[in-house]
Amino acid sequence: MNGGSTTAITVSRANPQLIWVGGSGLYQSLDGGVSWAERSSGIGAGHLELRLHPTDSSILFVERPDGQLYRSSDEGRAWTLIEDSGSGLAFDAGGGALYRARGNSILVSRDNGDSWSQLDAPADNLWGVGLSPTGVLYALGDCRDNSLLHISSDGGRTWTQSSSYLPCDRPRFAFGDRQGKRIYITGDVEISRSDNSGATWSKCEPVGTHARYGPRLTVDPYNPDRLFLATRVTGVLLSRDGCQSWQQGNTGLGSLFVNSVAIDPNHPDTVYAGTDGGAYVSFDGGATWGPINDGLLGALVVYSIVIDPQSNVYAATPYGVFKLQGAVP
Repeated sequence: MNGGSTTAITVSRANPQLIWVGGSGLYQSLDGGVSWAERSSGIGAGHLELRLHPTDSSILFVERPDGQLYRSSDEGRAWTLIEDSGSGLAFDAGGGALYRARGNSILVSRDNGDSWSQLDAPADNLWGVGLSPTGVLYALGDCRDNSLLHISSDGGRTWTQSSSYLPCDRPRFAFGDRQGKRIYITGDVEISRSDNSGATWSKCEPVGTHARYGPRLTVDPYNPDRLFLATRVTGVLLSRDGCQSWQQGNTGLGSLFVNSVAIDPNHPDTVYAGTDGGAYVSFDGGATWGPINDGLLGALVVYSIVIDPQSNVYAATPYGVFKLQGAVP
């Protein structure tokens, strides 16, 4: 794939050779990034949020900045507009149900978006929904609703409320364990933590301004207390106590703006960072970093980094998507 700006990337967990990138259009690779096919027909260019179906990698969902949600069931050859006014997308564990927020309601589809039903909303002005690994549904209102978090264990039929103050500036969920007990919600400058599936919350130690794109917070898949936070001012921050305290891990990074951080699932002390000054790797859990920019064709910005289950590393840059060769010792 040549030219254009790439701002989003996703790799199929079921088939790591299947990669999707979005930015100046949508592109697909079936061979791990060796060759690419343009798949943007019908959805236009610009920043595209990409999601793969959790159990069927031939099904791809794309959300445009205007909230329109598209689906392809043939690996991107043709696209169908399936919802045009909602925000966000959450799957249940098996992919049998899709959830989406729309103003004062929650939309649910059990046929991959062919039809939608509407749940009674727990509040007005919902910004989006999240779904835990155990199927608990979360809906978070904006600041006008005091950011009340609404929790449902029965698919949205009944709700309880968690009245703790939560981040309301572009918040995102991060789940820290398979039981769905540990939850983090990150905003642009704040983070909150729950240890009981969202019933109660505590504020994390403040750390400044978070990254511009992506999930911001990366949780170690083997230790929910070990966190990496990408920030715009303070580089990569590391917490070993579940966000109660933070340490800078910037040796080798300097004062670069960090856009994303990814942990190698097979080597948890190997961590990658995408920054405004290129790609970096740490082999000691974020203590020290070194550049890995050879072959990036002079790209100065790495928007995002993702790692597939086989530890293949992909970087999204203004010049396209690159696959790292031989970084892990």
